[in-house]
Formats: sequence, C-alpha cells, structure tokens
Amino acid sequence: MPSPRLVRIASVRACRLHTILLSSLLAACATQQNSGLRDLPPAPLVVAVKAEQPAAQRGDGLAFVATAAEMQQMLVQELRALDASSRVVTADDPLAADADLEVTFVPGGAVTFEHVGTTNFLGAGGLWLVTWLGGLLVQDSTYSVRWDKSAKFRYACAAASAPGEREVGGGDIDLAFFDRNDLVSFQGLQSLILPPFWTSDQDGKTSATLTRSSLRVAAEQITSLLKKEKDFEALAEGDFKCGIRIDAPANGSAVDSPSMPIVITATPRTRAKVSKVTVAVNGGQPVALELTTVVGAAHQARGTLIGLVPGAENWVRIEVTTDKIHTRTLRLGGRR
Repeated sequence: MPSPRLVRIASVRACRLHTILLSSLLAACATQQNSGLRDLPPAPLVVAVKAEQPAAQRGDGLAFVATAAEMQQMLVQELRALDASSRVVTADDPLAADADLEVTFVPGGAVTFEHVGTTNFLGAGGLWLVTWLGGLLVQDSTYSVRWDKSAKFRYACAAASAPGEREVGGGDIDLAFFDRNDLVSFQGLQSLILPPFWTSDQDGKTSATLTRSSLRVAAEQITSLLKKEKDFEALAEGDFKCGIRIDAPANGSAVDSPSMPIVITATPRTRAKVSKVTVAVNGGQPVALELTTVVGAAHQARGTLIGLVPGAENWVRIEVTTDKIHTRTLRLGGRR
C-alpha cells in the first residue's frame, strides 16, 4: 500500500496537471473567441439584414438546418455580437426604413459539412483522464464548412443604381463534445470509456451547431468588410459612387459633453460635387456643416455636434448630397 507521503505527492501532481491543462484550455478558447474584429470601431452604418433560403439539403448525416427567417435572425445576432456597425436590424424591422445599407445573404446551393480531423489531444484527452467532464468542454473535433460556389452577400443602399456582391468563403470550425452531443445519450455513455474525440456524434445536434457556426463564419466576413473602413469606403466609391470617411469622432466613442467636433471627408465619383453635408443629432433638425476644403475629388466638411447627452446612447444621422443623397449613422456613447 502506498505511503501517505507518496499519496500526497501524487495528489499534488494531479492538481498541477489539472491546473496546467485547464489553463491551456482557457487560453485556447480566449484566442479563438478574440478574433480582433469586435475590438475595431463599428462601421458608421445602420445595416438591415436579409437572407435567402439555401438549396435543398441531403436528408441524412450532417446537413444545414436553418430556414431563411432563422438565418436572418442568426446573422443579426452574430453581427451584433461582433459590434459590426452602429445598429444591425432585420429587414422587416421598422428601423430598417432608415438603414444606410442593406445586406442580403445568398447561400446559393447546398452547404456541405464534413469532419476533417481531431485537434487539441492534450487538452481534451488530458482533462478527460483527470476530470472526465472537463474533457467534454474542450473543442477537440474539426469540421469544414463549404458554401456552394455561388454563395455570396449582396449589399445595396438607396443611392446605389445596382447592388454589389462579394463571395462567401468557407472555413474550419472546432467543436467540443457538448456542441455535438447531449450528456444523456449513447454518446454520453461512450464518453465514460472513450476520449470525447473518439465518440460518435448526434447528427441532429451537430448539424444545428454547425449551421449556427457557419453563419458566424459568414458574419465575420461581412464584419471584416464593414469595419475595415479603407476596404468599405473604397467599395462605396466604386459601387455607390461616393465614399464617406468619418475622420472624427470615432464611431462608438464615449460622450463626455453636450458638444463634440465632427470632421467628414466625402469623395464622390460622379461629375456632381458635394453640395451639402448635414448632421442630425438624436432625431433633431439637420444642421449643415461647413465645406472647408476640396482636395482633388475629396470634399471635407467640419462642424460641431450639439445636443449630445453624456452617458447615454446618441445617434447622429449624416447626409452627404451630390446628385444623390448618401447616408451614414454614428452611434456615440452608451455601452458597446
């Protein structure tokens, strides 16, 4: 029989192993969740989201399981979680009437899910040996998501003569045991004797998780375009014939006083120049900014936002008039 000293040493080592494995798990999860997209300032846009139904899916195994309405809701939730823009709403929301941009997700043909490998052997296997339940929380299985080659999202605004399009790419998604299975299930019994990455999957639950995760992949691609101002405003210049850069303030900035300077650079790509730039704070009357400089095709407008409410969420509607009216919306103050 082992001595009490050896038992204590084994216990300490087991605790240290548990701590190391748990720390590795938490670090891996934090790295995956913090893509950096949410930390960028939200795009100065009210975005209305629509979705079209994908083609019929196969009837067995892993399959995409969302309707067009469910896809629309999931995309809105994912875009909000990423703080993609000033406001994200569904296309049937009353607030969509003032949307600066409408994004329609078109999945095209069938969506394909496939298990492609096992990951994080140390985290999943080690924690499973030490705690069992801890191993079931680790993302240990990788699946590929392949959208049909015709999958895309369309974007349009009131000033656009025709919508633009961008392709949607697939990606790899890591899932944990509980993303694929219920605890009270045959797979749950399997996990008592097999590491979680060797158990079978419940097709229904895995399909539902992958469906949501695939829309998260699409939402990240949409967010990347919207938040990277250089990319989006270059797109706006080409497709909407007018790029609008908010030089100050940064969207999402805190509001510490009732007034704040605002600087806007508008670059039209038509023969019509910028004739007017106005801002309206919290639904108030539009106030014209001073057009101060013109450099090439770019026009700069300056002024002061008046009537802001410190500590509250404030909305600033921007209208740039050329031969058409181009809009942006700032969200200042409040919580991110």
